Amino acid sequence: MEAGKLRHYITLSTLSTTTRDEFGGFTEVFATAASVWGSIEPMSGRELESAQQVHGEATTKVTMRYTTHAAITSRIDYGSHTYEIVDIQNPEERNIELVCICKELI
Repeated sequence: MEAGKLRHYITLSTLSTTTRDEFGGFTEVFATAASVWGSIEPMSGRELESAQQVHGEATTKVTMRYTTHAAITSRIDYGSHTYEIVDIQNPEERNIELVCICKELI
């Protein structure tokens, strides 16, 4: 892993509580689990149409040093961007780095 590529200071957040709101839905509250240096690389983007509305979806790859705080239920915050983790890969199972495939929440 090249340290020079890790130039984004990102925050890993985990789901801490889920509460019911006054409309019968649920509100999720996330708490900061760790802040680490990582690399954020856009992979693809597309537009989806559903219920006569157009929605954008962007896929992003986030690489960071290995940490036990990353989980499939976690999310990544960087600046004004929030990413939902779709897949986590530990290359060669060496516990050196994690590669997260994420979907940006818009």
